[in-house]
Amino acid sequence: MPSDPSLEYLGCQINGHDEAGRKHEGRAEDQYRSAGLLLLQAKEQIKGKMTFPEFLERYCTIKKSRAYELIAIAEGKATSKGINDKKREANKRHREKQAASGSTEDPRCPYDMDGGRQKLLWQINGILKDQDEPTLEHVLAYVETLDDVLEEAA
Repeated sequence: MPSDPSLEYLGCQINGHDEAGRKHEGRAEDQYRSAGLLLLQAKEQIKGKMTFPEFLERYCTIKKSRAYELIAIAEGKATSKGINDKKREANKRHREKQAASGSTEDPRCPYDMDGGRQKLLWQINGILKDQDEPTLEHVLAYVETLDDVLEEAA
């Protein structure tokens, strides 16, 4: 790596390590740590030039919260498994809270559909999010289930 790499170079490297970590489970922690170290380097390099969120928006494809997760991994304050477990638990609590309220409508749903169909979509989404690595087979199985339910409802 160049001694004073360009921001474009850093952004490209950060994106590459993050993507490689997502694809290669066995080496994910190393990839995430590398991305976090590059993010720390970028933060130092941009001081006085731009804000960290501006750097991320301009040179990276990751969001601010993901950047701070990667930095936490690089600093040894978190692990990718720990972060994923927290996200999974938060999503589970959200779904339970939504189910307890009796609400079947979610304002984030972009489709005009009745509450039952919308609820089914969110259930499928929740199940897929709970999978460590949802495979194409998982997705196709749930899409098939959705198709069957929609046919019955029609």
